[in-house]
Amino acid sequence: MRSHTLTSLVLLAHAMVTSGQQEAIPRSIKDVRVLSPDWICAVVDPTEEILAARQAQFGLDLAEDKKSFEDDQAAGKSNWYYAFSKTYRTLVEQKAYHQPLFAKFNETEFWKVNGASPADVTVWAHALDSLPGMDAGDIPTCDTSNFFRTADMVYLKLPGSLKDGESVEVKGADGRAGSLTFQDESTPCWSIKVNQSAYASDAKKKAAYLGMWLPGIGALDFKAFEGKSFYLKKFEKGARWDKGTAVGEPVFTGQIKLRKKFTDQDVKREGGSNLTGEDVYEMDFSAFQGEGTYCIQIPGLGRSWPFQVTKDGYGSAFYTMMKGLYIQRCGTELKKPFTAWERPACHTDTKQGQFIPETNNWYTTKYRQGAENQASVGFRDASGQRIGLSQFTLIGNSSPDSPAMPGVSGGWHDAADFDRRIYHYGVIWDLLAAAEAFPANFNDGQLNIPESGNGIPDILDEAAWGVDVWKKTQRSDGAVSSWIEQESHPGSSANSLAKSFLENQMQMFAATPDRTGSFAYAQAASWLGRLLAPYSPERSKEYIESARRAYAWAKDEDHAMKGREFPIVNAMRDPKLKGTTIRFDEDPKLTEQDPGYVAAAFAAANLYFATKDGSYLQDWEASGMGKTYSHIAHGISPSMCMPLLLNEGLPPEDVETMKKSLIEAADKLVGSQDGYAYRMLWLAPDEGWFHAMGWGNVYSKARTLAVAYAVTKDPKYKTAMENAADFFLGCNPTGTTTITGIGSVYPVVLQHIHSMSDGIPDP
Repeated sequence: MRSHTLTSLVLLAHAMVTSGQQEAIPRSIKDVRVLSPDWICAVVDPTEEILAARQAQFGLDLAEDKKSFEDDQAAGKSNWYYAFSKTYRTLVEQKAYHQPLFAKFNETEFWKVNGASPADVTVWAHALDSLPGMDAGDIPTCDTSNFFRTADMVYLKLPGSLKDGESVEVKGADGRAGSLTFQDESTPCWSIKVNQSAYASDAKKKAAYLGMWLPGIGALDFKAFEGKSFYLKKFEKGARWDKGTAVGEPVFTGQIKLRKKFTDQDVKREGGSNLTGEDVYEMDFSAFQGEGTYCIQIPGLGRSWPFQVTKDGYGSAFYTMMKGLYIQRCGTELKKPFTAWERPACHTDTKQGQFIPETNNWYTTKYRQGAENQASVGFRDASGQRIGLSQFTLIGNSSPDSPAMPGVSGGWHDAADFDRRIYHYGVIWDLLAAAEAFPANFNDGQLNIPESGNGIPDILDEAAWGVDVWKKTQRSDGAVSSWIEQESHPGSSANSLAKSFLENQMQMFAATPDRTGSFAYAQAASWLGRLLAPYSPERSKEYIESARRAYAWAKDEDHAMKGREFPIVNAMRDPKLKGTTIRFDEDPKLTEQDPGYVAAAFAAANLYFATKDGSYLQDWEASGMGKTYSHIAHGISPSMCMPLLLNEGLPPEDVETMKKSLIEAADKLVGSQDGYAYRMLWLAPDEGWFHAMGWGNVYSKARTLAVAYAVTKDPKYKTAMENAADFFLGCNPTGTTTITGIGSVYPVVLQHIHSMSDGIPDP
């Protein structure tokens, strides 16, 4: 119970707010950006204002809640209320303070541009990161809360068009102000979209784009620039990320051409959108092959973000992506000179769990659904009824007294947690496929990783890091696990890597081995072993022999998971199962719908290439995979096909079937790419549907092109891959690269537990 004195103070604080003393809240315009000669964007971050309003109204309450939290911590008690209190009271002020403010921003009368009212205004709330804690300058944490800090993007139509050298001052009725001085050579135009990393000097297509969509307005009108010149100029770096100047005479001059009007981008799907909202113009500089750092400059618009044109083109992006894998390594210390984002070794202790792996639809009722034996396989409750359940229910029942698995660590962390999973083999397939198809592009020492200098190409060393964690789980009988997991997803601890990675660790458990996981391992280990042979014959032999044993164990149908019983003691995710015993049985017969069927066939092919043992070739032929392979139907990574298409030994008709399917898919992607205003990589616009870009859905399509190019050497596939890379590196409607650390505008708040915990703004 609060005292009457405290209550009086709270009421006094409330009265101060309502009596006008809230004028002390700081107000500002963070940035003023050029979009076109007629439109600018004033960027407002109201976070500090919202927090100041929260402090004025709830400061005493928060102080009391914080003290209770600290007292509980000191006493070893849990306290969830303080975090809730901050979030709730922030949301109150977002509604009471920010919502009315945002509405004012959308009124022309609220703004003055060089003393005159803007011709038009529209606003957009842009999500930035999670709610700050107590201070507007708090490091973003990517909290999983649904309530985010926003930047209010205020789009203002100027009373008159911008002129070179002209200053623009923006003022709000509440005193907030910002300004810019427009310079043709040095002012960034946010409507110009470029690959912010690098174009390959010999690329068949090198293009930048012009376009912008505004909420409530639609496509900005750039018709006046159609047919006008754009200039490619050397770029001189400035003192800040958004500073710099186009210098000297143009090294290339081209013409701005309309690529697709907004009205010509319609797609055939219900309620469909054309994905851009823009009239998109193109600036083609494919004929330019010089090397250096450049920008696009357009008189009357300004300049683009800087980019390079280099011989290796996408080498910088490749290096950055590979560094991302190194930073995801589990079970090892990350340190300089290999990375500036240091942290101690983690998760070096794994115990044997008894839970089923996630290599099929085991945890749902989809497994063998509709089959004659559906009632006798999968998970069933005590009454024999088929059930689905959370994986964490079984993992949470793993005993802390389970036997230790000495030396089992490694692999790569998942997105925002620490598990290692069957899906991570997809990374291994990509690395091995690249090394198989283009060995001259990869060498020892190019990635600056701890293994650099061992005489083995770094790309194979990184692939081995992903394979070795499973190799360490291999039992004496050959069986291999495919999942290392905790009983629940971990939480981040802002500004404390030690807490996130060391002090707050839950026990890691390895799933019981199964046939699918063992087949997948046999495929990876035999493939890696073969590629290592020229560099390390002993390691090569070790991997191949390990793969043989895993394959032999997995091939035996008696090793299907049968008669497994699980007494459910802890059931936070499935409370109805608590106190019961559930049963699981696997169908020992693999069908074409099973991931194990695919894994077994590809394992047999790779073991044949590694050993030339004819029995593996017989297994491949018996699988029928080469006769029935369909790029879509089998739902596998095209990277897995690379060794089968580039090595001799499989029946020619099998190779031709696989090649034909992949080439057809690749040609479809190449054909559809030109249908989009920005040359993205997806199904054709008239396919009738469009999938979200999340989870790598669009990136992954490039694998098909890579295999097609490796097999045919047809440059159209390489060009399509380059176009797709340009899209991800900034040639897209948002003008943002999708890879951290590359270019001028890239994501800084993302689902990555290391970045959420290290107290460093850049991920």
